[in-house]
Amino acid sequence: MRKPLRFEIRFLRFLAKPLQLVLLLTLIQLQVQAQSPTGLVTDDCICLSNQSYSGNGQFQANLEITSLTGEIWYIDDGSAQGLYPMANLAPPSIPLEFTTGSGGFILTESPAASGTYIMSGRHVDGQGFSITLTNGVDLINLDVLAGNCKYPLTALAGDDFVCENQFSAYSTPNILGNAYIWGLSSGGSFVGPTNGSAVNISWGEDNPGPHALSVTEFATNGCIVNSTIPVVIEDTIALACNNSVQVSLNVDCEGVLTADMFLEDPQYENDSYEISLSTLNGQPLPGNVITSDYIGEQLVVSVIHSCSSNMCWSYMTVEDKIDPVMNCVTDTVRCDDSFDPEVIGFPVVYLSAPLLVAPNTYSVQGPDLCGPLTLIYHDDTIQNPCLDEFASFVVRRWEAIDGAGNTSVCEDTIKTTRTSLADLTYPANWDGQSGNNPVLDACGTWPKLPNGYPDPSFTGYPDGPLCNNISIDFTDLVLSTCGENSYKILRKWFVMDMCTSEVFDKNQIIAVMDNDAPVVLQVPNFEAVSNSYDCLADVDLPVPVIENECNSWTYTVAYKNDDEFGNPPPASDPYITDANVRFNADGTYTLLGLELGRTYVKYTITDACLNNTVSYFEILISDGMPPVAICDQHVVVSLNNDGFGYAAALSFDDGSWDNCGDISYQVRRAANECGVPANQWLKGVEFCCADIGADVMVELLVTDEAGLTNSCMALVEVQDKRAPAIYCPPNITVGCDFFISDYSIFGTVVTDPSLAKEIIITDPSNMYQPGPKSWGFDGVASDNCDVEVEILYETANLNECGVGTIKRGFQATDPNGATQFCEQTISVVDFDPFYINDKNPNDTRDDVVWPKDYVLHGCLDGDTDPSSLPDGYNEPVILDDDCSLVAFDYDDVVFQYVDGYCYKIVRTWYVIDWCQFDQTNPYGNGYWEYNQLIMVVDDELPVFTSGCEATPLVNQLNDDGCSATVKLSAEANDNCTASEDLVFNYKIDLDSDGDIDKSGFGNTVTGNYEYGSHKIFWYVEDECGNVNECYRKFVVEDNKKPTPICYEGLVTVPMPTTGTVEIFAKSFNICNGCESGSYDNCTPKEELRFSFSSDVNYTSRVFSCDDIANGILDTIDIEMWVTDLAGNQEYCNTYLILQDNQDICLDVEPDLYDIAGMVMTPDNQALSSVSVKLETGNVEYTQYSTSNNNGVYSFNDVYGYQNYELTASSNENPMGGVSTLDLVLIQKHLLGLKNLETPYKLIAADVNGSGSVSAADLLDLRKLILGIYDELPHNDSYRFVDASQEFANPSNPFPFDEIREIEPLRFHSLQNNFIAVKIGDVNNSLQLTGGELLDERSLNKIILSSENSILKAGEQIDIDLYLNNELNVLGAQFTLKFDIASLDLIGIESDQIQISENNYSMHLKDNGLVTVSWNNSTGVEINTDIPVMTLKFNSTMKGRLSDVLQINSEVTQSEIYFDSGDSKLETEDLVLRFENEISADEMYLYQNRPNPFTNETSIAYYIPETQDAILSVYDLDGKLIYEVNNKQSKGYGEFIINNNSKIFTTGLYYYKLQAGDEVSTRKMIMIR
Repeated sequence: MRKPLRFEIRFLRFLAKPLQLVLLLTLIQLQVQAQSPTGLVTDDCICLSNQSYSGNGQFQANLEITSLTGEIWYIDDGSAQGLYPMANLAPPSIPLEFTTGSGGFILTESPAASGTYIMSGRHVDGQGFSITLTNGVDLINLDVLAGNCKYPLTALAGDDFVCENQFSAYSTPNILGNAYIWGLSSGGSFVGPTNGSAVNISWGEDNPGPHALSVTEFATNGCIVNSTIPVVIEDTIALACNNSVQVSLNVDCEGVLTADMFLEDPQYENDSYEISLSTLNGQPLPGNVITSDYIGEQLVVSVIHSCSSNMCWSYMTVEDKIDPVMNCVTDTVRCDDSFDPEVIGFPVVYLSAPLLVAPNTYSVQGPDLCGPLTLIYHDDTIQNPCLDEFASFVVRRWEAIDGAGNTSVCEDTIKTTRTSLADLTYPANWDGQSGNNPVLDACGTWPKLPNGYPDPSFTGYPDGPLCNNISIDFTDLVLSTCGENSYKILRKWFVMDMCTSEVFDKNQIIAVMDNDAPVVLQVPNFEAVSNSYDCLADVDLPVPVIENECNSWTYTVAYKNDDEFGNPPPASDPYITDANVRFNADGTYTLLGLELGRTYVKYTITDACLNNTVSYFEILISDGMPPVAICDQHVVVSLNNDGFGYAAALSFDDGSWDNCGDISYQVRRAANECGVPANQWLKGVEFCCADIGADVMVELLVTDEAGLTNSCMALVEVQDKRAPAIYCPPNITVGCDFFISDYSIFGTVVTDPSLAKEIIITDPSNMYQPGPKSWGFDGVASDNCDVEVEILYETANLNECGVGTIKRGFQATDPNGATQFCEQTISVVDFDPFYINDKNPNDTRDDVVWPKDYVLHGCLDGDTDPSSLPDGYNEPVILDDDCSLVAFDYDDVVFQYVDGYCYKIVRTWYVIDWCQFDQTNPYGNGYWEYNQLIMVVDDELPVFTSGCEATPLVNQLNDDGCSATVKLSAEANDNCTASEDLVFNYKIDLDSDGDIDKSGFGNTVTGNYEYGSHKIFWYVEDECGNVNECYRKFVVEDNKKPTPICYEGLVTVPMPTTGTVEIFAKSFNICNGCESGSYDNCTPKEELRFSFSSDVNYTSRVFSCDDIANGILDTIDIEMWVTDLAGNQEYCNTYLILQDNQDICLDVEPDLYDIAGMVMTPDNQALSSVSVKLETGNVEYTQYSTSNNNGVYSFNDVYGYQNYELTASSNENPMGGVSTLDLVLIQKHLLGLKNLETPYKLIAADVNGSGSVSAADLLDLRKLILGIYDELPHNDSYRFVDASQEFANPSNPFPFDEIREIEPLRFHSLQNNFIAVKIGDVNNSLQLTGGELLDERSLNKIILSSENSILKAGEQIDIDLYLNNELNVLGAQFTLKFDIASLDLIGIESDQIQISENNYSMHLKDNGLVTVSWNNSTGVEINTDIPVMTLKFNSTMKGRLSDVLQINSEVTQSEIYFDSGDSKLETEDLVLRFENEISADEMYLYQNRPNPFTNETSIAYYIPETQDAILSVYDLDGKLIYEVNNKQSKGYGEFIINNNSKIFTTGLYYYKLQAGDEVSTRKMIMIR
């Protein structure tokens, strides 16, 4: 067979023709030489000019094969790529491919028998092709590169929407050599040439089009391409924007704003409009791109039509609705490897490492461009025991939440591989042998098991990947050595593969030895004293302090003394143990009869393993008994004539002595007096005048030969028998107006005669001697000792006129208490008495100036008061009253209308000097009278203050007629006459025609008046006859609106002949003209006018098919206006249903819109599973939707132009968030102690749905808490309030809007939100999301305690429960659980909190459950010494109380509520503990309850002091499963372990509590 020769031939269109020819000849020569076929693309780019849109035009290619004649050439199987048969239809039809293979397309040999085989095919613009041709032996590949054959790019550039009279430019890409022809169907004209690649057009007006603009391009490669665009000339249009639009950001956290997002019916493309953006307060924002900066904000978007400049605006809310993107994978790890996300990875791409913000919760930057993501994961472990190589599978469910609340979820799968025994290594021995671990120090602090032996956590476990298929256990064989803490352990390890049953065991030796001698703290040398009369001492020796010794130990004592000279004994002298070394019953030693001097002591300490240590110390014995001091208790010392005295030390001794030798004496005074230094020991002491009268204490000091001292105190009395002398200053006389600043100006008594001063007084009031006068010198006092002068009194006996005497008493006292007394008298007299000459008022000696007569322009009262008159006319002026008591007053006699004056006043003044006045002769000395005349003139008119306003008084008609009851009144005031004393009268001119129709007296008149304008004239007169007048118009108007009454809708149809129907406004009036229709108070019904607007001429409307949006039926809102004869208007709302019953209107698809909203709680938690009902009142139509996990509900494709109502309902979870604390808050509200502060809390408190909050609500809610009700009998679990409602009175929200109305639906309505109010949950405690998988509640427990006891069958027992905390308790609730086989509850009593049968329920008593709920609005101060309640039971079986009684939350949650101060309510868990099970000084770990457990168990404990409490849980292999560390206060604590995280599998576990140095361990069982 001939070897095929293959050619790869690629033709380039730009290859020069000569080069092609050379190449062709070369190929022919090769073919002849090799006798092999050749191939050629003879024509590659023959343009078919069939493009229907850019990129789908086609070219023809011609292919040629040269080979031997008579062969059959075809397309190799599947090798025709991009070349299609010529028989295909032109675009836009999709071309069909060639049939390949020997049974497919056959090339034509042409000319016949020439050996030349040809074919043609189509290929697509710019794509090229590749094809392999074969004759069954040879293969020839021919191709054309992509991009070789191209149509010209004829896309038209230019505006397809233009404004009227706009000049526009259009173009297509210019290709050199191509020709262009432009065409325009209408709407404008070309400006300039039309044969290039660009043209200019001037567009016209009033012809919107569209207008076809086309260009035909003739390419140099033969392609002819035509492109056309429609151009619209935009009219001036009115814009209508959607009121509220929600815009969601894209994945790049951006949103591009376009006009169609806001226009209700955009007529043109977005480019025809401009967008401007601003904040609600008008602050412009740049551009039309929004970012995450505006999420949740409401902005204002203005849409402007570029051609007409018309605009509209919308409110836009920016939202982020893009869910986060995650990618979860499958990982395989060893069972002991960590598969924390930080190790195996996160399902998102992040910019920086995720930050752990809570258990299983991370904050991640990067995946969401709008802000950080919150990643939360939850692991579910699927155990896979012994099924394949994997021990378990962990399904990790990731949830990603962005800042807008969008969520996405995916799941990772983590496979853990199983362990084989060969993977394990075993712990080495602890025996000190070469290569092994050292022997354990018996006194070491290495970890211990509960039995005290070494903990494998320290000495080693079998190590390796310990999966669930590996079971590890060990046994200890203990061999004692010495002491209680030295031993050897043979620890045998048992390891089993639970899947293969393969078993392996291994021994480990652990030696625990005490090889160290006791470490003794050095006993310091110390001193002891002899306090006995024989000078010997018995000394109790201190017990040696041993460190780091864990074995028992003993010690012995020996001693030796210094020699007779007090020197240390030689080192060779032995330490002795004789009868003076006494071993005491308490294990201590005492050395007896030690003499004065130094004793040397030796301790020898030996432990149980015979390790010993020696310690030495010294004791110095000294005399410790001081001498006995005895003093004479009372010594008297007299002073000499110089004032001094002396006493020797022995004067104070009264028999002092010492037990061992002689004594000496010294004495000292405590105070530094008489020149004797204080606290200085002397042979004797001195006394002086300073000691007289004082108890002088003297201390006697007694000293023995050892230098020990003692002292005693003696009391010394110092006496002085000489009395003092005193002489007073002289008596003095002064005037009554003499200024006495201080009595010292009258002299004093001095103790030094040289200091006596002359007493000189200057008294200007003494007319007899007004100048300075000497009255003598100061007095003098003297004594042999010090003398003190005291002013005993300074008493002024002066009358009210300042006249009398002043007595001054002086007393001299010496230190011994002897006194002498003298007295000084100061006389005070009036040298110039007050004087008035009542015979001659002009006497210049008078001490008064009388007021002059006066003419007053003013009023009788205030203006005539002396205080209102000018000086000289108002009152008498007193010129001299320093030594007088002068008073004055007056009486007025008033005469009216005298001598042309309004008033004449005769004012009589009275003046009295009480210092001269004699009441027995009242008109004698000291009393004077004077008359003053005052004339009063008043010529001012009264002034109207109301009733004469310039504006008419407009009055409305009475409710029951066409007249008005008008009350007219006037008020006035006057400068002199009181308002109540003014005299009024009036005249009324009805219709203001000039005739007086009514008159009367008084300033008020009331009457009924008809329509019209009237006048009232008022007149007012004051007491001086001045009269004023005024008038006011008053108008009676009919401003009362008529009462329209509409039909509730009418139905009509267009007439078949015209397609229209005319409807009159009065057609909507019920029973037009009859009693039940619209009416007015004055206008007859037949004269009322009806219209469709306030325009009274708009009485009819014509409706047509254009008013039926869908061509079938539409509802049209109608306002029927009613106008009375006075022009008052009112309207009522109704509607017209326009139906096309004759099918004369063109039916169109109805407008469909979406209705949606959210259901949220008052604290913005989304509520799911809420049923929302949508219905309409005009057409029978009802739909239902249910809110999702985000609280969102929706109705899609709802018919537009209908009125709809939305209501929500849910009766799920009646007990959610409800507790006795809610009872406390409701009761506080009812009693006015603390009001519920929001409308939603008040709605939540209306438990029985009565529309108010009352005591009945408390009854229903308590029955729900106690479990008597499964659901509320008179209310649903939730009530739903229209979120847009604004409460007029937030303190009384009833009734509230539960129906959301949409009237009518013309756009998408997406903000129909409801507030979900959880009935009974007034404190919003219900949380709708999440919680920890492990609830560790070791703190904040309130304890109910009781004495534990042993039950006996057949007895009645009272169980007293006490609160361990002194609290102000406002409420509590719990479930009481008891064993019905052991106990039968009779009842619950309490004197402290006043519990009754209403506070507990026995409806579940047969199941051993009783629910309790108690509350008090003001709280009860708990006394911890009194039972808070007493449980009364009949005992039916013997047992321990703590085993058959507990408090839990099985039905009613166990909680207590109390006031923690500042009116702050606290809620804590309430637990029951039995007090007498353990010692208060010991740590105690309780057995977990329940045990065994499946989902949850409680581990209680008690610690005697505040410290860290560490709970650890181990499996049987000793592997730590769970650990928690809490700071626990002294007392009871509790751990709650949930198994939601599946960390516990079926089996036995150890749990260990460590608090300080104390450790306790118990076992518990978990059953799946």
